[in-house]
Amino acid sequence: MKILFKILLDKKSVSILLFTAVFTVLIDYGMSYFNNFNQFSLSAISKSVMELDYKFGMRWNSSINARIVRYANGELQYDNIFSTNNKGFASDLDFKFKKKDGTLRFLVFGASYSFGSFLKTNWPNRLQQKLDEEGIDIEFYNFSLDGSGNLNTYRLFFEMIVPNYEFDGVIIASFLLTNYFAAGKSDDKNYYFYRFTDFPDSSEEFKQEFERKSFTTYKVLSSKQLDNLHNNFEMMPYYTINILKEIKSLLTINKKKKLDSKSNNHSIYQRMTERYGSQSVDRFEQIIKYCINNNKLFILSNIPKKDWSLSGQDDQFHREQFLYFKDKYKITFFDFAKQFSTLSKDEFSRYWLKFDGHWSQAGSDFYASEFFKQFKVMLKQKKINKFTHSSVE
Repeated sequence: MKILFKILLDKKSVSILLFTAVFTVLIDYGMSYFNNFNQFSLSAISKSVMELDYKFGMRWNSSINARIVRYANGELQYDNIFSTNNKGFASDLDFKFKKKDGTLRFLVFGASYSFGSFLKTNWPNRLQQKLDEEGIDIEFYNFSLDGSGNLNTYRLFFEMIVPNYEFDGVIIASFLLTNYFAAGKSDDKNYYFYRFTDFPDSSEEFKQEFERKSFTTYKVLSSKQLDNLHNNFEMMPYYTINILKEIKSLLTINKKKKLDSKSNNHSIYQRMTERYGSQSVDRFEQIIKYCINNNKLFILSNIPKKDWSLSGQDDQFHREQFLYFKDKYKITFFDFAKQFSTLSKDEFSRYWLKFDGHWSQAGSDFYASEFFKQFKVMLKQKKINKFTHSSVE
């Protein structure tokens, strides 16, 4: 009886603490909203830019030019014209299925950092410019999608790339593993987004769940409205999302701590499967295995986090994931942890957006330059034209 009472008491205490925390967050946001609406972020785009796609999650319209603006804490974070190519991807190059004779082609997969809708140009485009300037006959096709995860990359690779495109290598530029399938669409009012935990069983289920659970990430506004965005009070969707993020953080923080605390007792593979699921890890490895068995160069390139620059060190679990795949498959790993975790205060302010987790144009360009340095080393060592992978099962 005493044990049961103790359990009930503990549950009640936890409930009271959780309620208090959530209530505090709601009051805090509510007071901020009514006292100073500039504390909230508001992002907007000038037109509808994408369609929902059952197979790939989202499909951006081809050859678009759209203005994207974001304010946060009352300050402009970015105001850019974002463009897509003939296939709806964020690349200055129009994509062709067949390569030119003598040209090497690398495919880049990533998320928002590599997609770069918030930049004048993304790092794969900047890298392509550097290659062209030096007369190096290599194409970089950027298949990154904003907000996408490993499941999007898996589908793109095996159902779009492999059946249609000639290529010589693959570059995964990301935080590495995720366990979601991102989907998005836009209309004349909003840009909607949602992350599925796995591939939906049918197109009908996909559409229904997206309609029920998707949320607004951008407003679609006219050019005049974008010019006056900082005075726009239509912030409730963003206000709500911020609250939900805080609540989710409160609910999941203990779970993350438990997972991370197992680092000394569990292998990196076990920890990855616990966090992302064995299927997610397996799908990622399938891409690596395909490249190895078909004589395609495979490069892992870590995307830095703003936290690295703030703390002066990278995330251990993040690094262990990259090293696990590097060592297991003897693949190339471009590591940029040192460059971004040792920034001066001036570099930090230049390389990161002030009230946003993403890098600035200067930060993206710096990444492109550092990538180019390591890529040129491989060229000099003739590791680009001469692949040495052994087949794997």
